[in-house]
Amino acid sequence: MTDRPTTQRAGLKGSWLVLALCLFLLLGIGGIQAARWKTPIRDAQIRHSLLLQAEALARTINPQQAKALSFTDADENLPQFLRLRSHLTAYHHKLGFRGIYTIALKDDKLVFGPESYAKDDPQASPVGTVYMQPSQEILDIFRTARAFVEGPVADEYGVFLSAIAPVIDPRTNEVILVVGLDIEASEWQATLAREQKIVAAGVLLFCVLFTAAFLLLHYRSKIPPHRH
Repeated sequence: MTDRPTTQRAGLKGSWLVLALCLFLLLGIGGIQAARWKTPIRDAQIRHSLLLQAEALARTINPQQAKALSFTDADENLPQFLRLRSHLTAYHHKLGFRGIYTIALKDDKLVFGPESYAKDDPQASPVGTVYMQPSQEILDIFRTARAFVEGPVADEYGVFLSAIAPVIDPRTNEVILVVGLDIEASEWQATLAREQKIVAAGVLLFCVLFTAAFLLLHYRSKIPPHRH
């Protein structure tokens, strides 16, 4: 004759095992979804921070000094040019962007002005260099005067996530120049990948702890009552 309590205990243990496996599976699926949800959230945070930094930097640039620049090589010895380049370089070293640059619209062409890049940097542009592959958004900002973040987009210098903000003449509302902050696309992708790994590691740790707790309880359930 079958021992009914023993059978019930075996059935109960089997039910707990199925439940534990189901919970483990749900945790794994939940971890994958959490990593996927976290990526766009982190991306939005990066873009928002980049935009705020570009707008803050644009506000520190004196519009009258900016208007004194011609965005030609004749600017290089002007105190206004040297002062702005020094300011951008200091900001670059403090915050660690790949580069900071300025662009003006001259004769229906976008040209580069003072920037934080060293002259021997492969991404540096001599003053007056025409920007050959600007996005439509950069062209439009001289009309809309609205800061924005774009990218990652490719141009003749590489692939970047960029924030662009205008420096505006308060008397005429004219966009004198725009300032741009760049993050290399590879760095942006690495940041998002690192965020996914952090979430995945947290879920994995929880799953390991959950499994260890379940195995401990399962082991204790096999010990005869008089040995507890």
